[in-house]
Amino acid sequence: TTKPFAIVSDRLRLNIDTSACGFAHAALLDETAHVIPGFELSSCERIQGNDTEWKVSWKSGADVSRFRGRSVRLHIRGRAVKIYSVTP
Repeated sequence: TTKPFAIVSDRLRLNIDTSACGFAHAALLDETAHVIPGFELSSCERIQGNDTEWKVSWKSGADVSRFRGRSVRLHIRGRAVKIYSVTP
């Protein structure tokens, strides 16, 4: 789980590397570390690959612009994954 950060764009991007059998899922948390409805781990589209700008998306979509300027946290769970940075 990241430290709080402010959303500044309409998409969250990750610099991420999963091994061939690795994967990850992400959840968006509010300021009090509670999951934001629609942005749960179980709603996250599978993250797999090696990308410097992987666009995180959920079943509800990838648009996080409604959180622009708000403080959020990103919780990531996966297997054989390395996260290098988050671009909010």
